[in-house]
Amino acid sequence: MAFGTRPTPFHRLCLEMAESYLKPSMRVLDIGCGSGILAIYAALIGCQDVVALDNDSLTLPVARQNALLNKLENILWLAGEAQTIKPLDLI
Repeated sequence: MAFGTRPTPFHRLCLEMAESYLKPSMRVLDIGCGSGILAIYAALIGCQDVVALDNDSLTLPVARQNALLNKLENILWLAGEAQTIKPLDLI
């Protein structure tokens, strides 16, 4: 509910931009994923390694449910701050 229950002009603009830039097989990190709309779009067009991050842990179950409604289970959902993400070669 943090983002309402309907798409907004902002969502439409974001999807139009994503359509211009994202290509299948790209790796995607959606920081501040909110409802998950961009991560879901990326996964639907075939992007690989889609990771969605938000610092509001209450939005993530909703975003994950949105992905499941689209029959997507290949998105990694993370709760936390962007600065806490470390490249794999540093772990």
